[in-house]
Amino acid sequence: MSPRRLWRTHGRAVRAVVCGVLCCMAALAGGCSDGWKPGWLNKNRRAAEARWNRVRSDVRMAMAEDELNKGHYEEAAAQLATAELQTPDVAGADLLKAKILMGRGDFFAAESVLRVAVDADPHSAEAHYLLGVALQHRKRPAEAIEHYQTACALEPTNSEYALAVAECFLSDGNAQAAVDWLEQLQRAPGGLESMPAYHLLLGEALRLYGDAGRAAVAYENAIHLGSEDIHTLATASAVHMNLRDYWRAAELLEPIVAAQEKEEEQEVSPSMVMALARCYLETGRAAKARVRLGVLVRTYEDPWAWLMLSEASADCGEIRAAINNAKRAIALDGDNSLAHQILAGLALRAEDYELAFEAAEQAVQLNPTDALNYCLLADIARREGDRKRAIRLYEHGLELDPECEAARSALRMLEPLAAADSRQF
Repeated sequence: MSPRRLWRTHGRAVRAVVCGVLCCMAALAGGCSDGWKPGWLNKNRRAAEARWNRVRSDVRMAMAEDELNKGHYEEAAAQLATAELQTPDVAGADLLKAKILMGRGDFFAAESVLRVAVDADPHSAEAHYLLGVALQHRKRPAEAIEHYQTACALEPTNSEYALAVAECFLSDGNAQAAVDWLEQLQRAPGGLESMPAYHLLLGEALRLYGDAGRAAVAYENAIHLGSEDIHTLATASAVHMNLRDYWRAAELLEPIVAAQEKEEEQEVSPSMVMALARCYLETGRAAKARVRLGVLVRTYEDPWAWLMLSEASADCGEIRAAINNAKRAIALDGDNSLAHQILAGLALRAEDYELAFEAAEQAVQLNPTDALNYCLLADIARREGDRKRAIRLYEHGLELDPECEAARSALRMLEPLAAADSRQF
């Protein structure tokens, strides 16, 4: 019998058998539900829907992270809310929520969220670290350091966690603890010594601790490893100036000033130009200092810039220009005793004793405790031949400052001459 004929004859019976088998399978699977659909099919569908929702939630979480990184906190919060709606227990929601709150500046609410996260998973290094950030912003550095150190213990190779401890010590004004912690990290895993950030932080800690020599080494290491931003170069130059290494300080400052001069929309920092000029003056390059300062004072009317220009002009042998520059500084700030003192010294060099006396007298009135002001008056008296008055003024200067070598040297020279004058009479 052909298959077609067999089906015609026994088709109804075959269909009945197939239906029976399906019913048995449904019974074995737990019975029918949702009409004729078997239970195992519904369970698979629900599992597939859960998997799909989790995928969608992960996408939303990634979008929230992206918005957070862009600083779009409202958009990030909206994406996170959608992710939690799709999957209530989505991984990382608490930490992301805390980051959004901190981005908004709400560190109080962030702390509450993070404490729940830490309680739920005490071994989460990121949760401890973020809680440390929140506590540090809430001016509780001791607690912050505790959580930072816990994060370090959980992830010893994470440089961000390790450096956060030192940064928190520094923000709390404890430079010694920061130095100790950073030196301890030299023996820790993670390769911190190859990172510029480590050396920058060590340099800052040593600088604040008062160890300028080691701070300079740390900054040089950071620069060698590629940290050449303006802040690093400027701070390193300041450390070298403190060590009186003006040649190296100038090398660090020159690219900063040159870069600022090339930027049309950026003004050249007066403080950087003045620092560079000071380095030039201290290394015998007064002409270069005079050029830099001459350009600066055209747009920056500052008494200290004019005083430095006065010094540069004097070192170049242009005493009259130096006097005029000092006068300009006094015109801008008449109460600056140092400006009057400098003017008196320049006038002495120019043998303009009248101007020198006026300037020195004004310097004494503004600062009667500065021994150098009396030395200037004494120099004027000595040059005018009044040795006795000069001696009295030098002696008064020594009373104010027993370490004043200018007064001591002048007295050693004048006293024998004054004694000889007395014997003649």
